[in-house]
Amino acid sequence: MEDRFYYIIIAAVLMIQLPIMPKIIRIRIAILRWLRLRWFADFHERHFNRLVPIVRVILGAIIVVLVYLFLSA
Repeated sequence: MEDRFYYIIIAAVLMIQLPIMPKIIRIRIAILRWLRLRWFADFHERHFNRLVPIVRVILGAIIVVLVYLFLSA
């Protein structure tokens, strides 16, 4: 019974992250620069417009799977 609620809580947290994903990726770029991983941060900046929708689709797929597990368990 507890596992079902964990699925829905994780799905809710991921749904909250969907609209703020560009800000999360900007923070990630700043952290990568702080860690002196400049080449990886530059890659993120160059492909920012493609990276945001890809991450959103992946999170959406994870949300769908978690909701399915919640409903089927």
